[in-house]
Amino acid sequence: MSREEGANVLRRLASGVENASVELGRDEGPVTVPEQFEVEVEYEEAEEEAELEVELEWSMVDGEAVSTEDDESDGMEEPEGSEEGANDQE
Repeated sequence: MSREEGANVLRRLASGVENASVELGRDEGPVTVPEQFEVEVEYEEAEEEAELEVELEWSMVDGEAVSTEDDESDGMEEPEGSEEGANDQE
């Protein structure tokens, strides 16, 4: 996948999050995103591979998405790898 194609996927996901529903393009159907959720960004680097992960997490009650009670103003946790020595070398 090219950088441009990857950016388009991320834009589509961001738009879905903003509109409370993300289409995955699979048989699962749309994913409902609550108003409040947690975001975790991780970067790992090994000898022959690097990985950048973005994870959105929220609670589910009776099959329904429930807002995470989180007082962070921007809803984003500090990315791992931003502290000295935090890049995992395997």
